[in-house]
Amino acid sequence: LLNQEKLIVAPGVYSAMGAQIARQIYLESKEKNLPCTFNAIYASGWAISAMLWALPDMGFHDLSMISLIAKYIISSALPLPVIVDAETGFGTEVTLARTVEIYDQIGVALAHLEDQDSSKTRRCGNLGGKQCVEPEEMAAKIRSWLLVSKYIGTSMRLMVRTDALTAANGGIENAIERGKRYMDTDYQGLRPTVLWADAMMKPKIIDRWITEMHKHDPKMILGINYSPNKD
Repeated sequence: LLNQEKLIVAPGVYSAMGAQIARQIYLESKEKNLPCTFNAIYASGWAISAMLWALPDMGFHDLSMISLIAKYIISSALPLPVIVDAETGFGTEVTLARTVEIYDQIGVALAHLEDQDSSKTRRCGNLGGKQCVEPEEMAAKIRSWLLVSKYIGTSMRLMVRTDALTAANGGIENAIERGKRYMDTDYQGLRPTVLWADAMMKPKIIDRWITEMHKHDPKMILGINYSPNKD
């Protein structure tokens, strides 16, 4: 899909019913030969936390909870591919191997891994109070994810996200360097497929980040999440 489409649009869902509704809209559009406004589905940590247990997205769900919900979302969404929130990996660079294996088993198409500090402030990118881990720690997690992906032969791809644009210990220069480093992380020819940034609502700053990323790699696939909160 990433090779076929110029833009991936994925409505966020938090349940199998939401996935079925999206699937039905998609299939009916195709049957009537009409354009559909989306081509994937996103199982959002924010949506799941808010809609299923009325809590903010601040680490209240663990790997077992999110993977169980995602499993039913994925089976209800076919043939639409599903992007699933992997938070900060649900562990260290060692233990996130289990996350990769489980996400592969349930059929995740694209997993997103973020660089927040899960020991202190982990929360949705739209919330204030965020801090990022050191770039070296995130790069180690990315490499670990890629290593396990290579070992198990999964078709699942990785989207890395930096929250440095809006984090208390970040900024535009920091976010630029993180983006380059994350996307250059390699394991036997395998690299992250998409780079995502949580961005403040200042177009000039966002445009500069996008420009710098495409200077580094003109073919880099980017995603932007507009955040109302700058720490």
